Amino acid sequence: MNKSHRILELLEHAIQQTYRRDNILITQDNPTERPSVHRIAHYLENIMIGGDFDHLNVDVDYNRNMGNSKFLESVNGNIIVDILVHIRNSNSENTLAVEVKMYDENNTQHQRKLEEIDRDKIKLSGLTNDNDRYKFPLGVLVRMNPDGARYTYFQHGYEFQSKEEIQ
Repeated sequence: MNKSHRILELLEHAIQQTYRRDNILITQDNPTERPSVHRIAHYLENIMIGGDFDHLNVDVDYNRNMGNSKFLESVNGNIIVDILVHIRNSNSENTLAVEVKMYDENNTQHQRKLEEIDRDKIKLSGLTNDNDRYKFPLGVLVRMNPDGARYTYFQHGYEFQSKEEIQ
């Protein structure tokens, strides 16, 4: 199993733990993403201890790049990423960028959430683009709702609907 598939398995396991142990954060009326993002990052970091990714940092709402704000040309501005697996102050081992959206199509703010998802897709496409400075090998958009998580994957700046398409 390659590195990308291994880190995806760890992320999925962390999300499963969030659903199992912190389900109220997802199922409450109008849930916000920050508490769930924190719990996913917490579980992911703990799962990584002692394994191949032990030396990497897991950061939430991270917006730094070598002491400056993280700037992305594709959005023509500074960005904040929900979860990054990387080494701080280095772009040499950028591993995973994750954006999380609490998404329930029955919610009254459905259209606004779709617009936020579109912005996150542009962000993940840019972060994984081989021509960009960050060159994350993998990005994941996680849409969480009470019924379970749905994933969209990004690699080399392209969007994939299936994990099997990831190299």
